[in-house]
Amino acid sequence: MRYKIEMEITIDPNGQITQDSIRFIPLLNWRHGNIISETGRITNSTFQYGLITYPASSQLPLAQGDKIRVKYMDIVLPVTISSVRGRISGLTRIVNDYRFRRNFNPGDTINLHYDPTTRLLEIT
Repeated sequence: MRYKIEMEITIDPNGQITQDSIRFIPLLNWRHGNIISETGRITNSTFQYGLITYPASSQLPLAQGDKIRVKYMDIVLPVTISSVRGRISGLTRIVNDYRFRRNFNPGDTINLHYDPTTRLLEIT
């Protein structure tokens, strides 16, 4: 598993460094070659209910009850796949982020990249 590490520090007038926070953001490992890419769709339900839809005939190996992590920029959420094939729900925190709303509108397509090894789905 690869991570991007973000650390916030404070340097006082005496030069002492204090670590304020640290975040580990998972990254897809494109070198393994087992990343599955799919095109999803932004719908009105995306903004109302936090849903992303993708074709039911997709190659994404996701089934009801699967627990994965979904990443958009620096937001990573644990999600359980619902019973409806072709839908990923529970993404309200991502959808309500100003960057997501600035970049996407209903009717837009969205790229989904999934690593079955780490169970990380990245939205781009």
